[in-house]
Amino acid sequence: MIRLWIAALQFSELFVSSLVHLLYGFYIFSTAVAGDLSQALSNLQSKRNMSIEVKDVVAQRDPPANGSLPPILTRFNGGFCGFRARELFYYLKGGRVDYGEEHSKACGHSQFGRVYEQGHYPEWDEDHPLHFVGHSAGAQVVRVLQQMLADKAFKGFENTNENWVLSISSLSGAFNGTTRTYLDGMQDEDWQDNDGALNTISMTRPLLPVEHPSRFVKDDSDCHPLQPGIWYYKIVEADHIFFIINRERAGVQFDLIYDSIFERCRKHVFRKTPQTLPNETHH
Repeated sequence: MIRLWIAALQFSELFVSSLVHLLYGFYIFSTAVAGDLSQALSNLQSKRNMSIEVKDVVAQRDPPANGSLPPILTRFNGGFCGFRARELFYYLKGGRVDYGEEHSKACGHSQFGRVYEQGHYPEWDEDHPLHFVGHSAGAQVVRVLQQMLADKAFKGFENTNENWVLSISSLSGAFNGTTRTYLDGMQDEDWQDNDGALNTISMTRPLLPVEHPSRFVKDDSDCHPLQPGIWYYKIVEADHIFFIINRERAGVQFDLIYDSIFERCRKHVFRKTPQTLPNETHH
């Protein structure tokens, strides 16, 4: 009788837990769909009310003047990092995406992809580097891109190198580790018997095979200026799903960390001449 009671209790707990997760998932899905439909209807209505012809025009930008701040590029989506890295390169430089003849033949896909008639930052090179901010798997895409730049993997661009990337910042990006490995049952000592698990148990900074010099950021003002060779990290307790669906409901934590990253990028130690920040002069 007791066993039946325990089994019934466990089944009830499982049922309630499943129901809560299903309702929460349906709420997120329905909110996103409702937002998309509302935006689509609004755009359709605005188009009907317009009596003028609108043409898509790609704005022509002049190269930044000497002394201007390096741009900051955010990358949100990932998956198939090599493909996304190549697409990101041509998105910035312009031209037809080339996935590589050897790779396309080996994997059975088209060698060429989308054509970018006008690059979004065609002057990108070692003298005009970029800051990259990657969210989730987008951070891994940027790391692959920097490696490909160092390997000169883009045909027709033999002058690329790793210095085209001035800095890489990550938002929930698994650079050198993720807590998912613990959920999958991996133990700390397992990394020695599994090459694929190397450095994967480092949640906040690289710990294996040796611990990387690091500092936990409590107050941003305590970390000025940033020191080279130090892995700075901080933990923000917030739900990024709320941030994606509704920024107002996510609170200010994500906005603060974005602002902090952009501010640090602008104050980065530059390789050549010092840069002049807005409302700031060098003496």
